[in-house]
This record gives sequence, C-alpha cells and structure tokens, in this order.
Amino acid sequence: TREAMVSQLRTAGMPADVVALAESCDRCFELGAEYVNPLPAWRAAGGAAVLLGDAAHAMPPFLGQGTNQAVQDAFCLADCLAGEASLEAALDAYEAARKLAVARLGFNSVVLGAVETLAPSAFRDAFFRTTSALGVAKVVFLDGAVPKV
Repeated sequence: TREAMVSQLRTAGMPADVVALAESCDRCFELGAEYVNPLPAWRAAGGAAVLLGDAAHAMPPFLGQGTNQAVQDAFCLADCLAGEASLEAALDAYEAARKLAVARLGFNSVVLGAVETLAPSAFRDAFFRTTSALGVAKVVFLDGAVPKV
C-alpha cells in the first residue's frame, strides 16, 4: 500500500521531497528482487521443454544481467539444437554449457546486492573502493558482459 511505502521511506530517512512524491502517487507496487537457484534441472527428466532466462535462473538486478543472460541462453540453446544428434542431448548440452556461468553471476549479484543495500554505508563504501582499487570490481562486472556461449 501507499501508506506502507511512505512509512518505509520515512524510516529510511529519505528526503522530504521523495516522501511527498510517494504520498502523491495514485498506485504503488512493491517489486521484489528475486533469486532462483540455477542448479536444479531446467526441465523434467526426458521432457521436451526447457527453461531459459529468468525462469531458469532469475537473479537480483545488481549486475543488470537479466536480458543479457536470457539472450545468451537462447543463442546457446539454438546452437545446441543445431549441433546435437537428439533433442535430449541438445537440452543436456545447453544446461551443461550455461549453468556455471549463470550460477556465478547470480552469486555475485546476491553478494553485491547485500553489500549495496544491507551493509552500513562506511563498510559499503570501503568495500567498493577496495574492490575497485584491486581490480576485482572490473573482473566481476566484465564477467557478465562477456558472452559465455
């Protein structure tokens, strides 16, 4: 509800103009950041349908990888369907090719989201300064940007 959202904004110490904007809204939606464990099977045993994108491995938005990973899934699935002798082999190959990459990105997104939204600001700022200075931040962000298919 709008009242709950306004209360959360006040509790978080948001500026008065942000609270006023929220109070003026006619409709309010709470959109969760979901995580789906990518390790369970993406299809029923012997099934001809397979999950891809957020249906298979939704991750919090802190690396901005949702669409990118869905496109890579689709490319990989098409490549496997064209290159394997059977549908079952193609679907198995698709899952095997994509699971590690999306699991790693999902984990990184969960960690970054926790640091960004749950950690005290001094810790958060020190974390990002340090990972940036060490080159870790670049590796993590480029990991999602470089196609894995």
